[in-house]
Amino acid sequence: MMSPNDFVKIFGHLKIPEIIYQGNFNERFIQGVRHSYYPVEEGIVAKGNLPHGRHPHNLWMAKVKTKKWIDRLKTEAEKHPERFRRELTDNILEQD
Repeated sequence: MMSPNDFVKIFGHLKIPEIIYQGNFNERFIQGVRHSYYPVEEGIVAKGNLPHGRHPHNLWMAKVKTKKWIDRLKTEAEKHPERFRRELTDNILEQD
């Protein structure tokens, strides 16, 4: 595993996901993603360095889904309960 900054330095010339934000992973950013203030449809994966060089790889990672995406999954789950129930549940659990 490598730091997000090193990843961009080494692989940034390739087709990698667009970086939409660099800064503190805080409640304001999380709510901005959830309320579609950023140009993403489903959500984001955030990565950063842990304080004090904690092991095993000194990184933290988190997902934040947009409210539109969760609402879309809920609608699809109502239409196709068996097919989408698991995906909806997984997406909601990721947000807690």
